[in-house]
Amino acid sequence: PYLFCMSVLKRLHRELKDFQLDPPESCYGGPVDESNMFNWHLSIIGPPNSPYAGGVFTFSVTFPQDYPFKPPKVKSITKIYHLKIGSKCSCAYLDALCDQWSPALTISKICTLLSDILIQPDDGNVCDAEILRQFKTNRAKYDATAREWTRKYAMDSPLPTAQITNTQTTDPINVNNETQQQEQNNQQQEQNNQQQEQNNQQQEQNNQQQEQNNQQQEQN
Repeated sequence: PYLFCMSVLKRLHRELKDFQLDPPESCYGGPVDESNMFNWHLSIIGPPNSPYAGGVFTFSVTFPQDYPFKPPKVKSITKIYHLKIGSKCSCAYLDALCDQWSPALTISKICTLLSDILIQPDDGNVCDAEILRQFKTNRAKYDATAREWTRKYAMDSPLPTAQITNTQTTDPINVNNETQQQEQNNQQQEQNNQQQEQNNQQQEQNNQQQEQNNQQQEQN
């Protein structure tokens, strides 16, 4: 067991070094305490042009003693509205952390996968059936709720308490400013779309009224 534990620690130190040398885009993090390599915090900057733009989402990552043969447990510390992240248990249900785990996967890949599901979630290994139903039947409401939770819970999230910083990615403060502007643009576009839909409905009603008037004239 001692030798196996040392092997796991060696693997985690190597992953940390790789993470520092080639960090995933818009991802920050590392061990919470340098004396414990098995507990990390990762923070993902919400991707632009997504309902999570402008937010900083922090996740806890707990590596098992038999890593990498078993996947780490990933939980969201920042409250987030997402069909693959439990609203109660906060567990991240990534396919790669469930039935598709491979010892070849690394913490950098997990960061990339977390960022990917914020851009385009899929409906495999879903935690909340009700959120999934809304995602499939009313995507606009799903996105609006995700944006609201982002504004409420993720806009003021601090960077993780960790041993590394990602100097090769964009400053999160600047990203927040830019993505907040993008969020405002998205909201304005959504309002414009709603107004256009109302205009279309009004035009349809006018056309129906005109058709009724024409029919009435023909009868007369």
